[in-house]
Amino acid sequence: MIRARDHLQPGRRRGRAALLLAAAFAAPGAQTQERGIPLDQLKSGSAFLGQDLRALQADEFANPGMLWVERGAKLWREPAGKKSLACASCHQEAGMRVVAARYPRIDRSSGKLLNLEAASTGAAPSA
Repeated sequence: MIRARDHLQPGRRRGRAALLLAAAFAAPGAQTQERGIPLDQLKSGSAFLGQDLRALQADEFANPGMLWVERGAKLWREPAGKKSLACASCHQEAGMRVVAARYPRIDRSSGKLLNLEAASTGAAPSA
């Protein structure tokens, strides 16, 4: 229903429309998402690998991914930056496991994907 005073304040009418539109889009997102698979039935991606690939992943010497783990451990201890400090000199390893589990995530200010490296070096994506 359009009122006479709405014609005197057109910005107010647009504001109401924008508010109603925002509420309409926010309502479906406010509902909780139903899980397609119950938590007790979720499987790791490795459950779908063949026996040979599972054996390769379990072998720390043959698994090529362990090269990256070793490189990360070396970088963790290696001094770097203007102050020539290693990450390990300031951060406890156990604490970083908790932090690392939170990444990658969506940066709230820009809406872009933020990985642990970008967060720790200050190279977060700009909006």
